[in-house]
Amino acid sequence: MVINQVKRAKQIPKSLWKRIKIEGKNRKHKTVKVYKETCTIKKYQGNLRQIIITEHGHQQPTFMITNDFEAPLPILLKKYSRRWLVEQEIAEQIAFFHLNQQSSDIVIKVDFDLTMSLLTHNLYRVLTKELPGFEQCTVSTIYRKWC
Repeated sequence: MVINQVKRAKQIPKSLWKRIKIEGKNRKHKTVKVYKETCTIKKYQGNLRQIIITEHGHQQPTFMITNDFEAPLPILLKKYSRRWLVEQEIAEQIAFFHLNQQSSDIVIKVDFDLTMSLLTHNLYRVLTKELPGFEQCTVSTIYRKWC
């Protein structure tokens, strides 16, 4: 299904795409191309707004579905990009610090493990801000290069 969507997105005529600017001082890709359309999905009553995003630093287009038809595209994309960063951070913590595999069934030990893992993750993030050229690296990359 996703592959079909990507193929379909690549067949959309260039004249239907709109270039928009997303505010933010630390953004690599300040302008992206978007295509918006109305769609429906199973088990949901009503229409949804599908936004396809390209030229945003990824090889494949990104698909965003929302029921917010009112918000301007730049505001929606900025809001969702923050959410994607949070999801990326959580995925990184699960993969590198194994947050889904705590070492004990005892609540106090699990809380301690979680606290120490989050503290370590945040210390790695602080370290990346101090290493020129490594600001955007993942925790596992920093560990591999420096530890």
